[in-house]
Amino acid sequence: MNALQILDPKMDVGMAPPNGEPHMKSLVVLINENRAPVELTDDDQIYVFDALLACEATWHCGQALATTVYTCLYMHDLDRLEKTGRGPVMRAYFHATQSSVATVRHAVSTGDVWEEEDFVLHVAGFDVGEAAIGEDGDADADEGNKNKDKQAKNKNENVNPALAGLLAAEAWLLDNAGVEDRHGGLLARIRFRIALHETFVALFRMANPAMALERASDAKKALAEAKRNLAKMKKTKSTRGARVPPSESATTETQTGTKNTTDTKTTETAKTQLDWDPNGLGFDRKINLSLMGPSPPRVVSLFAIDASFVYFEKLLDELTRVCDVAPMLASGRGTLHELLAFLSWTSDFAPSIVSRSFLANAVLRPKQRNGGNGILGKPGADAALRSAWLFTGEPVFVIELPRESDVDVDLGGTGDGGGDDFDGDDESSVDRVFIGGQTCGPAGGALAHADRGGVQKTTPDLSLKMPLDSKPVDGNEEVSFFLSKTSLAVELLVRAYLSNVSRSRRKLRRLVGEWSLVVDHANIADVAGFAPNYLNAVQHEASKRIDAKNKNKEVLTAGALAKTPWARRVFQTWASGVLVRAMLAHLTLGFTLELYLPHELCMVYWYQEYLMEDLQRKLRVAEVSLETHAEAASNYTDEKSATGGSNSKSAKKKGGKKGNSDKKDKKDDDDSDDSVLSPLHVHLLNLKMEGHVLEVHKTMCKGMIRFTGGLDFGKRTWRPSRDDHTDSEQNFWQRFGVFHAVKDPHPLSHDDFAKYITLGDGVTVDRLFALAGECFASVRTLCARLLELPPEALSQAQREDLVGVDKTAAANAAAAKLAAAAPTMRAEFAHKAYHPTFPTVKMKREG
Repeated sequence: MNALQILDPKMDVGMAPPNGEPHMKSLVVLINENRAPVELTDDDQIYVFDALLACEATWHCGQALATTVYTCLYMHDLDRLEKTGRGPVMRAYFHATQSSVATVRHAVSTGDVWEEEDFVLHVAGFDVGEAAIGEDGDADADEGNKNKDKQAKNKNENVNPALAGLLAAEAWLLDNAGVEDRHGGLLARIRFRIALHETFVALFRMANPAMALERASDAKKALAEAKRNLAKMKKTKSTRGARVPPSESATTETQTGTKNTTDTKTTETAKTQLDWDPNGLGFDRKINLSLMGPSPPRVVSLFAIDASFVYFEKLLDELTRVCDVAPMLASGRGTLHELLAFLSWTSDFAPSIVSRSFLANAVLRPKQRNGGNGILGKPGADAALRSAWLFTGEPVFVIELPRESDVDVDLGGTGDGGGDDFDGDDESSVDRVFIGGQTCGPAGGALAHADRGGVQKTTPDLSLKMPLDSKPVDGNEEVSFFLSKTSLAVELLVRAYLSNVSRSRRKLRRLVGEWSLVVDHANIADVAGFAPNYLNAVQHEASKRIDAKNKNKEVLTAGALAKTPWARRVFQTWASGVLVRAMLAHLTLGFTLELYLPHELCMVYWYQEYLMEDLQRKLRVAEVSLETHAEAASNYTDEKSATGGSNSKSAKKKGGKKGNSDKKDKKDDDDSDDSVLSPLHVHLLNLKMEGHVLEVHKTMCKGMIRFTGGLDFGKRTWRPSRDDHTDSEQNFWQRFGVFHAVKDPHPLSHDDFAKYITLGDGVTVDRLFALAGECFASVRTLCARLLELPPEALSQAQREDLVGVDKTAAANAAAAKLAAAAPTMRAEFAHKAYHPTFPTVKMKREG
């Protein structure tokens, strides 16, 4: 191998260059040639700053520091900039860029959801400075430190050195306004860096649940300021880029790095003609070649300055969405289905690794405070329990998880449950883990020690496991064991959603088998009868202490919920529902990645429809059960209320005021009940809305099955064309073979698909196109009804999804009519035109 490296221009970067190419020059030589002068005009400073921003955007998208940010000569020796007579602006900006590099590296490293194709952590020996993570970015912060940075900012003491330099540069520009920086371009760029620095600090501190809402608000304010300054930067762009020689800016590709494919749109924008010179003022692309090591030639697609503005504008929007996770983190009552829905919604915007890493820090990083696997600052089992448990009469019960020494938390698939360092003999050194409870913060009452969830430093009385009497509820141990088995599976599932789309699909495929095992454990927990026993015990305890001030009808009718199908299989229904959603996400990401060939679409939509119908049945079980409970609660009248009613009636006959007072109180109670939805009705509304959206998607799948089936049976040509190397059954097992590790829902076979697509008597191709059009029309009707609902009835993600489905259905309905009318036209599929799952079909004439 060494013989191939030595003197090979592709492998030996230290060899003499071929004829016609200049030698690689050192930093000292380049500075002596005045390639990086310290005295620059305002326009030249803006040009260098913006070109460096383009390099930073390129680094974010998977390139190395040596081929992007540190091709800027000014980044290698900041002390040299102290000699400039043009003020502190240049040194402050480059120092801030160093800090930004260190901060992003820290976020990506601690978030731990990056892949080699996403990001290059290697610094190649460069000094990247101090990260902007704040003093409480890594550990718990007390209330006394909340305003420390604000006070230090005013005093200019104890501030991050990069931020201190930016503040000094801002003050200098304001003091010299009218003399320096007459158009405000430098001030806009300094303030952009200040706002970005403050955003990073606030996002790191948002990982502390006690400060999440406040820090999220700070981050949003800083992001809004950064957007304003970015808009000003666009308007004050340097004119020097227009003077770049055509020979230097005709292409963005060089033989020093790898091509970015993380974001197609951003990458395509970056491939346009460069508006800055990568070997011009302040830059040299070959200066770091000796740091790259022996490697084949690779391609770097540098961002243009305009493209970098677009990238950072998108990044600021992504970080704004990251702040929306703060309410779940602060409440301590975040559920798994809410979190996964949020992560799925954010993934629709193709977020960069930077924003995904900050989101991972907020969602996963608080686990370091309780010493184990965790989601939103609490054990993963807590999010699972709150997602599965739909009884709203009382706070979620508190339950103790078994120690890792007593149960193997590894599910037998990918991942490691941990716990190898536990010393079983020293039980006093192991903290006890409780989940459930009302809040994540300190709470009063008998269960205050357990309301926090996570690891408890105290040793509570075991009789307080359940908020009932001292006798544990039957089935408690089985539920505790089941929840302990979910912790690792939940964390792996969340990490899969936080990964890039290709890795996410691969991880979801591997998790199908593990979640199938979780469903098996859930069946065992349900057979133990915990939920009915607990609900009956809740009603029994409530009936013993009922009085005029304690008439929670949901609690007093908990027995009605105990008799429903949901109570008999609460955990199995929830676990299998999570599994089906993961299977659907796996299929959906195939559309995002454009993996399916046109002739495979029919079978993919067929399997999707089957999974959606199965999920609808599970949701319907919960919906009907909660409706039964709500009806029982609304019809409930206790004995004391009945007695009170008769006394009230007699008092009215006697002319007393008591009857009028009781009547007024009853009216006030009725008004209050009508004005605010109870948690029970909120659950019901959410279940109904999810069912309606599923019905829209299922109907859309039916339309696509009939449309693609008609195209196939009609032998329409489409691109890319079908090949003869793989038959339909091989395609089927390639796409759905992994689902045969699942018992519920029952896996389908290729024979099932072949029977489904067999045309019945009298069914023609034109009839299939007509049926597809009817399905698309039904979809549009359902979407119109749902979009007319009040804004609070639908989430933002659901509303955006319905708008996209409606546009796709309209386009495909027109295409179905055209396909029936013009048999000679061929079909093409435009993926992600309006919706990530359903492509728009375009009918085109042959040739």
